[in-house]
Amino acid sequence: MTREAHGPADQQTPVRRTRDQQAPVQRSPVRRTRDQQTPDQRTPDQRTPVRRTAAPQAQALWRAARQYVGGRDLPEAQACTERLLARGCRVSLDLFGVDADEAAIGPVTESYLALARSTAPHGADVWLSIDPSHIGLPHSWSAGLTALERIAGALQPGRRLQIGAESARSADTTLRAVLHLAAAGLPVSATVQANLRRSHGDVARLAAARVPVRLVKGAFPEDPAVCWRTPAQVDASFDRLARALHRHGARSPWPRTTT
Repeated sequence: MTREAHGPADQQTPVRRTRDQQAPVQRSPVRRTRDQQTPDQRTPDQRTPVRRTAAPQAQALWRAARQYVGGRDLPEAQACTERLLARGCRVSLDLFGVDADEAAIGPVTESYLALARSTAPHGADVWLSIDPSHIGLPHSWSAGLTALERIAGALQPGRRLQIGAESARSADTTLRAVLHLAAAGLPVSATVQANLRRSHGDVARLAAARVPVRLVKGAFPEDPAVCWRTPAQVDASFDRLARALHRHGARSPWPRTTT
């Protein structure tokens, strides 16, 4: 019988085991306290709620929008106005907002009055713009019209309050307000949308009242019964309206167009 000889322990050849051959290590189970548990190990009622703020999202939105916005407050808007005037541009100042209820008419009016005062050093190269629903006109004719009268009356000579156009359902109210303000001698101008079928009649009424007109294509989705649908139709309407305004302007210095 052949017997395998074994040398001392320090002379034995070490055996290298692969990972699969290694014997499992016997570990004692570790009991973690609640604070040591990872989020995935905690039950729903143990997980600490995460409070997220809107600041990062707001900052991202501002980075995307700032090329279209003059400023987040009045000082920033004033600085932007100065830069544009230095480049030979004319400036229209507006406060973002639509569909204000009656309770908001007062604060919005005060903000516009402050904006009107800020234009004092700049002459006729700076004017104001406002959307009718921002001043609550659809909710309260009397309060909204009074607010528009105050804002237009606060402007320095040579400036105007550009009243915007919104959806077709508000067109009658807006036109009525513009004509009322113009008849009272207040410095207002109107916005006419080329995509609305009614606009040719509106242009005639505005020209007769000697109200300056800003002609735009229009961006609100409308019922096909009240608007031109295809780009070609809207372009053709814009061309007809521009020519009509030019004819009216030949007889009067007041109607004019911008895009």
